[in-house]
Amino acid sequence: MDAEFTAVALFFFALGCAVGKMMRGTTTAMEIEKQVVARTEAMTSTYEAQSKFIADISHELQTPIAILRGNVEILERHVAPEAKASLRVITATLDSMARLVGSVLESARLKFSKNKFHKTDVVVGALLEEVYEDCFILGEDRGVRLSFSSEEAIVVMGDKEKLKEVLFNLISNALKHTEPGGTISLSGKKIVAHAEIIVEDTGCGIPPEQLSNIFERFYRIDSSGITGTGIGLHICRQIVEGHDGTITVESELGAGSRFTVRIPLKDLV
Repeated sequence: MDAEFTAVALFFFALGCAVGKMMRGTTTAMEIEKQVVARTEAMTSTYEAQSKFIADISHELQTPIAILRGNVEILERHVAPEAKASLRVITATLDSMARLVGSVLESARLKFSKNKFHKTDVVVGALLEEVYEDCFILGEDRGVRLSFSSEEAIVVMGDKEKLKEVLFNLISNALKHTEPGGTISLSGKKIVAHAEIIVEDTGCGIPPEQLSNIFERFYRIDSSGITGTGIGLHICRQIVEGHDGTITVESELGAGSRFTVRIPLKDLV
């Protein structure tokens, strides 16, 4: 259970205890208010300290991982050919650890940084074109065809780099689950008061029982041979919600997935 839910549960427990005392005549409404405020502040402080600890540890882990990787690269130049395979496994493992640590740190920053977003006018069509051009070669390498389309004059107030991160993450996931010969489409349109961005693939799809959990931190879809940190989609949700938007998914096994991001248009923010 996430710490947020634990804090909420403890808050209502404290409130219930205080109200129980008032009903028994052992405390007053003013005393209840003081008790609840004090306990809420204590819980908030503990939660923030815990999250800062996680962020600090993640940051500190980045340096030894980088040092280990550098030394493995040096060793690889001097060992016998038969030992290089083992060193490549170590390098791949360190890269996986680095991605996980980086993702945890990014998630903590998004949650607690006061200046997490640098919002400016973002033209959705131009944004999608940039993402398409950056990801096109990745699709070619996997034999997957990428396409993009967008209506004109759709503008949102947003952090362009963070929104690109969301789309890169969604496309990266789509590439992992789409076989060669498949397609991934990126599109943008205006829906009443929102810009709607859709990433749709023809991949293997997501089991229905897992759809409600895929945006949770560290949740990984059961899929043979496909690895990941399980935090990418959680970060996507953090970024989108930080833009007062929503991210949803529809999927059918064997028929692909469709992720929809909705963000308020600029003149309505």
